[in-house]
Formats: sequence, C-alpha cells, structure tokens
Amino acid sequence: MDKDVKLSFSQLSKMKHAVGLNNINKLPKDGKYSAYRNFYATQKEDVDWEELVKIGLATRRFIEWNKEYYYNVSQAGLDYLGKLFGITIKEMK
Repeated sequence: MDKDVKLSFSQLSKMKHAVGLNNINKLPKDGKYSAYRNFYATQKEDVDWEELVKIGLATRRFIEWNKEYYYNVSQAGLDYLGKLFGITIKEMK
C-alpha cells in the first residue's frame, strides 16, 4: 500500500461504520478500540469499497445465498484508521 493514500470522506465513513467507530467524539480515552464488528453489506458492488479492496485497505466476498457483497476492513485498513485517529484498533475475538 502506498503510504500517501488519500481517501474520500465517503470511504472513511464506510470504513468507520464497518468497524463500529461511527462517532469521532466517542474515541476511546485510553487510545485503544476493540472493534465489535467488521463488515459492511450491500446488494451491489460499491465503488468506494472496491477502491479500498484494490489498495489493500479492505477485503470483499460475495455470499451467494443472500446475493450480498460483504466488505471487511483489512488489518492494513485498521492500521490506517488507527494512525489517522491516534488510536490502536483491534478486532474483538
């Protein structure tokens, strides 16, 4: 991934939504955030997410039975968001 990646507001909003980090005013005070979710579902391919997949900040899979695309923020994407907001983001297991 290019270190000078510039994302749109829409892409950042979708990544934050995917990991449950929707409200910037509620960032963790200890600098650590446990993402209780990591997905974004849609019935059509999403241009923003497809670009994120292309640059390595997200992954995508298509679920045949419900005809939906599921996008996930990759580890590189979690790291990117963490640097942007000055926090460490880990997925809850």
